[in-house]
Amino acid sequence: MNDHIVNKIEWMCSGDPLWDSNVTWNTAYPDLTPCFQKTILRWIPCILLLVLSPLRLWILSSKESSRQSQPVCHSALSLAKYVLCLGLALLAFLECTETVFVNSLTESMLKPEFISPALTGITMMVANHVMLTERRHRMQSSGLLFVYWFLTTVCLILNLQSQIRGLYVQEEMSLHFNACLLPLQLLLSIAELFLTGFFIDNFPEDDGSKSKKSCLENSPIMSALAFSWFTRIVKDAYKRPLEAKDLIELSADLKSESTVPVFEKAWRDDSNRQKR
Repeated sequence: MNDHIVNKIEWMCSGDPLWDSNVTWNTAYPDLTPCFQKTILRWIPCILLLVLSPLRLWILSSKESSRQSQPVCHSALSLAKYVLCLGLALLAFLECTETVFVNSLTESMLKPEFISPALTGITMMVANHVMLTERRHRMQSSGLLFVYWFLTTVCLILNLQSQIRGLYVQEEMSLHFNACLLPLQLLLSIAELFLTGFFIDNFPEDDGSKSKKSCLENSPIMSALAFSWFTRIVKDAYKRPLEAKDLIELSADLKSESTVPVFEKAWRDDSNRQKR
């Protein structure tokens, strides 16, 4: 990392080192420095989502289905994810308020205790907007949000374990306000990760006519990663010979009606180049 950036971050941390090999590597109990935990560790998932969400929104808007985007109709799952995300945003902004309450607003603006939760809260609002947009375009699961919630959960676990170990070292057990919020934030983040990875959104306007075939695009993220959406076909093939009705339904972009025109266009273009 650039020395100027490192010095700037360490200045924000009141001179505490951003990286210390004796804390992270040359020790029996490796950990990250408090400055690293307050800044880089909390910024990683935020930067990921803030950088990739405009691309995700652009892809959704450029799809053919975006021209016929539906009004947002919420299911119990989508409402639960929205409430959890708003709760995490509220807790992040509550951290900012506590920092301002302890210090003056001018002093707090340059402290990582204010910058990091403010960035987290803004990112949570962006995540809520991405969820809302994906549901409007009838997306049942989101790989981007799954990665974001996974990184957020990992970062919170690292922060929490460091604080717990720090309490054992202290002679007197003293908890500050932000440390009390951390377990609650971790619980909400784990719940959000679980709902995003293991469930798919349904739409109230679906009247039960949706195909029950095991299809990749209708599977949760974890099912797609573990290939467990294919389990039903394997079980059926073990019990009896498969029939045409047992086969999965291809997604629209894999069907011949979508792929053949693209192939024919590429074939014609290549043929024309060869003739020249």
